Amino acid sequence: MEAAFPTADVRVRTRIRLARGGAHPLEPRGLVVRWDDDRLTVWGAVQMVHRHRDVIAGQLGVPAEHVRVIAPPDVGGGFGTKGMYYPEYIVVAALARSLGRPIKWIETRREHTLVACVERDQIHDVEIAATRDGKIVALRDDFLHDMGAYTISGLNLPQNAMIHSVGPYVIPHLDLRFRGVVTTTTPVGAYRGAGRPYGTAVIERAMDALARELAMDPIQVRRRNLIPADRHPYATGLTTAGRGPVDYDSGDYARCMDLALETLGLAAVRREQARLRAEGRYLGVGVVNYVEATATVPLESAIVRVRPDGGVTVVSGAAPQGQGHVTLFSHLIGDVLGVDPETIDVLTGDSALVATGGGTYGSRTAAIGGSAALLAGRVVRDKAIRIAAHLLEAAPVDVVCAGGKFSVRGLPSRALGWADVAAAAHAGQVPGETAGLEHLEVFNVAQSSFANGTHAVVLEVDPETGAVSLLRWVVAHDCGRVLQPMIVDGQIHGGVVQGIADALNVQLAYDETGQRLTATLMDYALATAADAPRSFELRHLESPTPLNPLGAKGAGEGGIMPVHPLIAQAIEDALAPFGARVERVPVTRAEIAAMARHGRAGPA
Repeated sequence: MEAAFPTADVRVRTRIRLARGGAHPLEPRGLVVRWDDDRLTVWGAVQMVHRHRDVIAGQLGVPAEHVRVIAPPDVGGGFGTKGMYYPEYIVVAALARSLGRPIKWIETRREHTLVACVERDQIHDVEIAATRDGKIVALRDDFLHDMGAYTISGLNLPQNAMIHSVGPYVIPHLDLRFRGVVTTTTPVGAYRGAGRPYGTAVIERAMDALARELAMDPIQVRRRNLIPADRHPYATGLTTAGRGPVDYDSGDYARCMDLALETLGLAAVRREQARLRAEGRYLGVGVVNYVEATATVPLESAIVRVRPDGGVTVVSGAAPQGQGHVTLFSHLIGDVLGVDPETIDVLTGDSALVATGGGTYGSRTAAIGGSAALLAGRVVRDKAIRIAAHLLEAAPVDVVCAGGKFSVRGLPSRALGWADVAAAAHAGQVPGETAGLEHLEVFNVAQSSFANGTHAVVLEVDPETGAVSLLRWVVAHDCGRVLQPMIVDGQIHGGVVQGIADALNVQLAYDETGQRLTATLMDYALATAADAPRSFELRHLESPTPLNPLGAKGAGEGGIMPVHPLIAQAIEDALAPFGARVERVPVTRAEIAAMARHGRAGPA
């Protein structure tokens, strides 16, 4: 770094400020707790039953095996806020023990607004060095991270911001540092993306600043610096505390950006922009890239069990809040075992059903939980084939498992059903095979897999009122192997709309004494259907990861990753005649109108 900056052709400095927002899931947090002698059962709207079990047990001074945590399925969203640990959980459990009766605690919406963890509030001072033709030489970022009143997530969120500030670009030299600052405000914890979107904002806004300095097309600057597909796995040079190296496992970033631009039809959009600008209407176009750490370490568990009657059960350590876990696991195991997914029972989010597990966070269930289920299903299928081979008096290699039947290759008339095989397995009738037909798989990873994408937007700005209309939103998305296309599309739609509210509204405002000014939903601006883009256009690429047997990466947070820098870039583009510069996200209607007024009056 000492040599890179002084000798660079171009050095650009910019400041990027990102404000706070919260998850506000459809249903707030809640618990029901009950003691039976010295054993505690907790029914809770939580994302990680095993971690909550261990924390609650430690706080109460009881063995972990005496605590059972159950997360009822699909409890109105989580988005990270239900993954954190809160003092209320220990208080409720302790009160129930002292009173000798069950207790229910349900958070009110106002309580959620005031005390459930929020995220972001970072100030980045960024410097980028490059050659005259736009090749990046070095990136320096020194930022402050407001942690709120307590270190509820440690330094995980600013670390996530830091490692994502590289983006999909070749950056030979990096100098990244941050300071976490404790303030008398709501504690800061994970919220969809958990710091990742802010690293994306850093590199993408730095790219925009560099393009302005060089008077180059921002898309050309990005293309010039993209990591080539043939350089994967690509080592960024960074590593993480407890989550392994930041090594990109697979992807084709140039192809992804090309697909987004092709879908957008950039040349036609620019012509329409020029035509409308002559009429006094202001269209803006934005195009940004991102790389996203998914499949967060270390592990997830799954059990695949075939009951004596041939029915199939899948147990996962993950706890769903509406992501479609049942659909994912039932179809995955249905394919492995050759049975109808509709007949498969899926059980999730109960620490008593499987001894160890990770949970639902960090875009990990499909990749890690799905891989655990896949491997468990394969073990069960292979054992079933051996048992069927014994019953059919054939070699295992000659037995075909398909359509819910086992038959000898070339002799489909000699067939057994799963009920036949399961009955024999549970009766222990097969020499050399243990009784029963089930397998527990704990799948571990040592590092994240890295999904990527390119988002583009066309929006219209009213310079008089500052109103923003989102006309088109284009996404080219690569999460490795796509297992359930409708679920992936829904995750992208939801992530984009959730980010829009963050990018256009001051959600968590305080006065100079630290008093919250946006304590109710009368003041706190959530996204509504009216805020959604008028059209979504999604395109998928598949660059399977070598880090798990499914080749799948995570998809839960990719939708929100680039929203903030994309909207900032497009608003600047719309207000280019006014010389507008966006240095803070969110950018509000009042600020947009002020930029237009100052632009008319002359340089700000």
